[in-house]
Amino acid sequence: MCIDEVTAVMQDMTKESDQQNDFLSENNVQKDFTAEDLCILKAMFLELEKAIDSIELKNRNEGDTFPGGYIFELLEKIEVIIFTFK
Repeated sequence: MCIDEVTAVMQDMTKESDQQNDFLSENNVQKDFTAEDLCILKAMFLELEKAIDSIELKNRNEGDTFPGGYIFELLEKIEVIIFTFK
């Protein structure tokens, strides 16, 4: 779902850049994300989706439960940098 949302924002950015002239636009506002940022974010979400899909469930009908730290293992697989504070 979030991959679709990032894609939609990317498409909106493309439409906006096609429709406006930076010198004449009244809505010339600094964006929170660049197109490159969105491409990186989409790639990360795709890798996360792939990692989640690769999880083998022992109990397919009811699902499985994993320890809380498992999320860090999953994020490590897709090489997301995690900062922890002690």
